[in-house]
Parts: sequence; structure tokens; C-alpha cells
Amino acid sequence: MFPAASASRVCATLLAAFAIVIGSGLVTQAQPPASKGGVGLVTLDFLALGRDGQPIADLKPEEVSLKIGGRARPLTSVNPIDVTAAGPAAAASLPPPFGSNVATQESRAIVLVVDDDSFRVGTERALREAADTFLDNLAPTDRIALVTMPYGGTRVSLTTEQEAVRKSLAGVIGQAPLRETAEDTACRSRRTLESLRGLFDGFAGSPVPVTVAFVSASMSGPNEQVIRQEQRVATCALLPDNFNQVGAAAAAAGARLYIIEPVGIANQVVGLEHLAGVTGGVRMHLGGTDENAFTRILRETASFYRATFEPEPSQRNGNAHRVELRVSRPDVTVRVRPTLRIDRAGGTAAATPKDLLRQSAVVRDLPLRVAGFPSRESGQKNVKIVALGEPLEASAVLTSAAAGLVDANGKLVAQAVFEAADLKPGQPVMAAMLAAPGAYRLRFAATDSAGRTGTADYDLEAEVRQAGSLQLSGLVLGLSRGGFVARLQFGKEPVAIAYLELYGGKPGQPVSAVFEVARTLNGPPIVSMPGTMAAVGDRYSVTAPIPIGNLSPGDYIVRAIVGAVGEPATRVERTLRKVIE
Repeated sequence: MFPAASASRVCATLLAAFAIVIGSGLVTQAQPPASKGGVGLVTLDFLALGRDGQPIADLKPEEVSLKIGGRARPLTSVNPIDVTAAGPAAAASLPPPFGSNVATQESRAIVLVVDDDSFRVGTERALREAADTFLDNLAPTDRIALVTMPYGGTRVSLTTEQEAVRKSLAGVIGQAPLRETAEDTACRSRRTLESLRGLFDGFAGSPVPVTVAFVSASMSGPNEQVIRQEQRVATCALLPDNFNQVGAAAAAAGARLYIIEPVGIANQVVGLEHLAGVTGGVRMHLGGTDENAFTRILRETASFYRATFEPEPSQRNGNAHRVELRVSRPDVTVRVRPTLRIDRAGGTAAATPKDLLRQSAVVRDLPLRVAGFPSRESGQKNVKIVALGEPLEASAVLTSAAAGLVDANGKLVAQAVFEAADLKPGQPVMAAMLAAPGAYRLRFAATDSAGRTGTADYDLEAEVRQAGSLQLSGLVLGLSRGGFVARLQFGKEPVAIAYLELYGGKPGQPVSAVFEVARTLNGPPIVSMPGTMAAVGDRYSVTAPIPIGNLSPGDYIVRAIVGAVGEPATRVERTLRKVIE
């Protein structure tokens, strides 16, 4: 039941959940270092395959050597990444407790690109049958997209719903004419290259490596001689630069390209050969239904290595540098991008956090995490979003920061900017922003005293939940430290505090509030605690102590079921992450 207004004195030390400070929880999981001596490191992903085509899982750092632009560079770390290990647990996955620019779990992102203008109608059956095997063998965490080009565009965006891709692929039909002149082939090839370049540009800054399976039957190669027909100058002469631009875009995106040929057409694959050369891609024939190009892609990309190194100062010039990566172990095939663009010294730091709010690429030099919580602002129709951001390293000192809300159309609709004088050493950044109800991407950007810059994103819904005559804010987790201190991550603490706000209630109105902790979103509770309510201004706080001391490290869901007696109750959730300290 709602207490009388005077009961606010009972919880005078509990500040409103949206005027709070997060503790600086230290992450102790093994992570590749983001910097060394204040100088940003560069990451490079590569595949290492045995003679049987299976990934090599036990390479030692001393077996790997690297040259950038012909100059040997010592490797700071060489870490194996298994993208299928967490597959069976996908059904029990929980919403992320926060957004971060440091991945805690990898998954595959595979884009199936069909160059439907390159093969004729009636030849799609083999592609569909092979793709069915491919889709059947995807891990639950694998995301796949379907794109047709040069004209079709994205048919299915990256998704774990394989059936959506299967249904859309059934509608893909070959568009190649019965006869095609040399100029027609050149024009088609150029359009496809332009589409590929745009695709790779769109994945620049992707937090996970993107694998592109490009299905094409034919492509013209570079020809610098302009084609002339009937005194008319052709407009589709192919230049080497048309291919090189695709190679540069693929390198910038860190994409792995597999070129799949469903139908071999003599003298029309030179362009595919050239495309493989500039991108470091692999050409292969489609094959049958059981063992085919797609099953090979799944096998080869089941794991990879992520290496980090510090480039020479002269290599921080914004240019692309030749990559030579060798493995001393015999009978190991290495797949690595042929070039790597290294930003200018301070290139990412030159952009201010405010500038980075409008950019889609993720900057990882400074590891960050961020979360947002919706609440209600008195007298406002818009929802108030409180953003909380902090560096993952407890020793990092922020010198500038910004937070912003980006809507579904990519428009920055609200922002807050902080300079050094606004930031307190050892404390996270908190910003309150108003926005209309809807889905947003919350971006947090910051720089630190070592000159590093980072951005982290968190997807949220700006809404205040309705529970009969009541409204509920988002659920916040934290600690009691002479007041409520919000935390995005927990360690050895014996008790966490769950907090939310109620709006619209009346003194004396009977209200039920129960907090539960479970391993899965809708699973049985491990523990259940009643909530305690107190009046705080024009709203009520609802809190409960959550015992977490005996929980093993991992993610748990905290559920709050709240409602006025006799009215429908509403549930709000928040994922609690416990780590080893």
C-alpha cells in the first residue's frame, strides 16, 4: 500500500533513481588491451585453417608474425575467438545489462549477396538447395542477411530468423538476358562493383567481423580501353580503380569475402578473379547440397583469431598498408585482409565526443559501457531518459564526454555535452534528456587523459509502462552506499538494490510490488522479495534488497511485478551481470 507523504522521511537517504551515481565496477575478464602506454593499439582479425579446412584452435603467439607495409611489428596479443561455443544457450539469452564497445561474446554476421543479373532464369534451383543446407546448419546466434544486386537491395536485414531468409530467397530469380554484349557485361559489372562497395561501406566499424558470401556467375575484368560502338562512346569502361575501391571498402569494414560461382561461363570470370585479388577473397564453386560452398564457409568461420599490435608512428598516416601475416606451423592456411588502413596519430581523438554522436562507426580505443533508463518528468509529455556512462578501466580519467539519443531515422534528437570541469575523477557521467516515446539508440562518447577516444551504444525504448492507473519507470540496479548508488555490473557485493518509480498513485492506495531474480526471462524465480514504497516528491520509490552473494558469475534477470490491487499488474525487467573480481 502507498505510504502517507510523511513516510518519505523513512527513506530520506534513498535519492531518486534518476539523480544517482554509478559505482566504478572493475571488469576482470580477459580482454585484449585497448592501449599501451596511452598509445592506441590496432586490431587485426585472421583465419587459420588446417589441411582439412578446419580452423586451428591452438595457435601460440610465438607462431604468428606480422609485417605492416613491409615492416615487422611485434604482436601485443593473439586471442582465439570461438563464435559457435555459445550457440546452444541462445534460447536462454537475456537483454544486455548495458552497451559496450568491447565485445563480451562474439557471433557471426553473414551476408548472402546474390548478383541476380549475372545468371539466367532457371538456374536458381541449385543455389536454393545449397542455401537450404547452409541455413539448416547455422548456429542459433548466427545472424544472416540477404541482399540482391545491383538493383534489389536488402531483402532481409541481419537476423537470427533463418526462415525469413529462406522465404525471401525463394523469390530470387535470375535476371541475365539470353545475349549480352561486351559493353552490357561491363556496365552490369560496374554497377555490381558499386553496389558491393556501398555494402562494405555500410559495415565500416562493425563490432564483429562480417562474412560476405557473394554469389555471381560472371563479371568483366578491368579494361581501360573505352568501348566504341557506332561512333558512340560507351560509359561503362571498367578501370582497375573500380575494383580497388571495393578492396579498400572491404578492408575498412574488416569483411571476409567468399565468391561463389553457381554457373561457370567461359571468359567471363576474370572480373571475379580480380575481385578476389583486391579483397583477399576466396573463389569457390557452389557444389552440391550436402557439401558445398556454404557449408565450407560455416566450417572455416567457426572461429578466428584477433591480434593486436602497435604500429610505427610513421604508419599512423590514414593510409592503407600492406598486411603480411605468417604462421610458422606447417600446413596452416592463413586468411587475412591484404591491406589495413591505420588512422592518423590522434585521428579518432581529433573528433570531439559531440562530433562522434552523429557518426555510426564504433570507436574502441577507449573501452566504455553505457545504459539508459526511462522515467517521467513532471509537467512534460516527453519521456526523460537518464544516460549513465563510464570507462571499463577504473583508472581511466575522462576529460570530455557526450551523450545523445538517435532515433530510428538516424537523427540526433537530444544531446548533453560535458567538458573537463564537469567531470569528476573516478565517477561516471550522468545525463538526462527528453524525447518523444519511441525506440532510440543511446550513444555515449568520451575521451580520457591518455588521449584515447571511445563510443558505446545502447538500444532502448523510451516509454513509461502503464499498470492500470499507475505508471512505472525503468528498473535500476545498484548498491546502498549512504544512499542509492546505481551500478551497471556487480562483483563480490552480498546485496544489490533494485529501484523503480511509480507515478499516479494516491496515499493509502493498496499496491502490490514483488521483485524476482531468475536465470531466464520467464523462468522460475531463484529468489523473491517484497518491495518497499516511499513517497519522493510527486512520485513513489519502490525498492527491494536482492541477495547476490551466493550467485555464480553470469547474467540474471531481475523482474519487478507491480500493480494496484484490483488492477492489472505490469512487469519491468533489468539484467543483472555478476563478474569475478
